[in-house]
Amino acid sequence: MAQKDLFPFPAFEKITTRNGLSGNTVHRILQDRQGFLWFITGSGLNRFDGYDFKAYGYDPSDSNSITLGLFYSLVQDKNGVLWMNSENDGIYSFDPQKEKYVNRRK
Repeated sequence: MAQKDLFPFPAFEKITTRNGLSGNTVHRILQDRQGFLWFITGSGLNRFDGYDFKAYGYDPSDSNSITLGLFYSLVQDKNGVLWMNSENDGIYSFDPQKEKYVNRRK
């Protein structure tokens, strides 16, 4: 019996910045109520629809924009808003409908 036959699960696919992810280190993953997968990296929030990534990263012209760094959580509330807390700048919310962040430290 071949070694590969001993592992009963399909092979993992490695997803990186080459596939559109904003960073290669993922801190948290969430599947929302619509089925989208959300990944928070040190470079921002990423939505995956099963085919493509859309990145929501740092925007220097937006004072509420997410900053770079380490994130400890990623959750969705009953209204569909995503919440994450960062090591550097407190708590952020992200409204997927409006595609806008709010930095809650202010």
